[in-house]
Amino acid sequence: MGVGLYVFSGWIFGMLPIFEFRRKGGVKKGKSYIYTTRLVDTGIYAIVRHPQFITFILWAIAGMLLFQHWVVILLGIPVIPLTYIDLLRADKRLLEKFGDEYKRYMQRVPRANFFLGIIQHLRQRNR
Repeated sequence: MGVGLYVFSGWIFGMLPIFEFRRKGGVKKGKSYIYTTRLVDTGIYAIVRHPQFITFILWAIAGMLLFQHWVVILLGIPVIPLTYIDLLRADKRLLEKFGDEYKRYMQRVPRANFFLGIIQHLRQRNR
């Protein structure tokens, strides 16, 4: 189960954001995908605002499931709340960068709950 979670989260929440930012984020040629100039709210970003942070959290859980050693668990447990704190800081930075557009995006798309994001996305598509 740990390997599946590791691979699944890496591909879905880790790699898709890179492609979506490159395609829609207005990244200048030669720059890293993180240097977006436009708010991206399509693809994986229509489901959840911070997919790569979710990857870090899921990898911590996957590592604990995979190795099942007290040291890994001891190191993995703080990763989850610390990553979430960093995720909250990212929201704050993005509000400063994109302003009201990001505020509206925050109202539409969940921060990290991808289950809720999928349900909301499917409901919006069916309207």
